[in-house]
Amino acid sequence: MCEGCEDTGWIITEGIARRCSRCERDLQKKLLQQLSNPPTSGADFTSFNDLYRRAKPVIQGNGSELVQFRLLVQALINFAKEPKGWIAVSGRPGSLKTSLLVLLTKAVPTAVYCYVPDLVSRMFRSLSSRDETDLLAIKEGFVNAPVVLFDDLGASSETSEWIVGQLTHVFDTRYRYGLPTVTTTNLTAQQLDIRFPRIASRLFDVNAGHLFFPLALKQDLRSVEMPK
Repeated sequence: MCEGCEDTGWIITEGIARRCSRCERDLQKKLLQQLSNPPTSGADFTSFNDLYRRAKPVIQGNGSELVQFRLLVQALINFAKEPKGWIAVSGRPGSLKTSLLVLLTKAVPTAVYCYVPDLVSRMFRSLSSRDETDLLAIKEGFVNAPVVLFDDLGASSETSEWIVGQLTHVFDTRYRYGLPTVTTTNLTAQQLDIRFPRIASRLFDVNAGHLFFPLALKQDLRSVEMPK
């Protein structure tokens, strides 16, 4: 039992009620753990260089594709050594975006992985149950995490103004505080600008040193047997 609020979630001091900060932190931690489950894809890659080495023969037919992929891998290697700034990756399914994030999760102990469609679903459940405490804890958890890896922004078909606003709040706050963030999406830059205009403006802010990698891989690398 919480000694401060006796598990009520509230502390009353001189007639004024305020949320119990200890319970809020515990709830944020619990919800982040529930939502931070990296997939097993990419588990067979031992490192970024191993992934690049094995993918290279498959995509080397197009020089520009290979160069862009190599630049992305190097940027993530640098990010793993010193997490700072923002990196966004756009590419069709099968571009190994999630595999790269799984490797980054392993390389950065403080990183929190987030599959955005799961985050959207959890936000809607909190809305339907009118559980504002859960919704606030979810948002604050991802806002305050030292490093967040957002996977598949835009993969959910839900485009309501409410959910766009909730996601924008999370991204915008991390942007304003300069917190290290990596985002993948299957949307093009133009599609991002239409569906998530304020988030897109943050992802594409070159003046803040943010990096954007539009992968133009034509082949689904998940369906190709890569060399060991």
